Amino acid sequence: MAISNEKVEIFIKEYLESDNATNAYRVTYPSKAKRWKPATLTNAAYKLLNNKKVKERLAEVRKELEDQLYFGVRAAFEKYEKIYQMGITPSGEHDNLSLAAAKGAVDSQARLFGLLVDKTIVRVDVRDEFEEQLKAEMNNDKEKQ
Repeated sequence: MAISNEKVEIFIKEYLESDNATNAYRVTYPSKAKRWKPATLTNAAYKLLNNKKVKERLAEVRKELEDQLYFGVRAAFEKYEKIYQMGITPSGEHDNLSLAAAKGAVDSQARLFGLLVDKTIVRVDVRDEFEEQLKAEMNNDKEKQ
């Protein structure tokens, strides 16, 4: 099966975003996706995903992404480590920094590695809206009678 480089790149991009080969195939080949049955699309996506050229390029792109992530995380970690060291220095040119800065740097390091997650609780009260909708429906029912 001859595949253009452009199609390979589109398929890989979509596959990495959705982690779904069939959806990636739909985006890559929209005209086929409109005509083919879902089972046929899934089969074609499977074959494309297992194509040697696609597998090799997918491995390359994944490696590039891993390298970018690693170096980004590593650089951020080193900056936080520097702030931490400055924060725990008992004397010297960094006197104005405190243990609060050091604690903040450690917290940031933990967040960077997914060890500390900020938790946000969102509460939504829909009772008023629901009551108004219920009253409106009851009024409509009365008017119809």
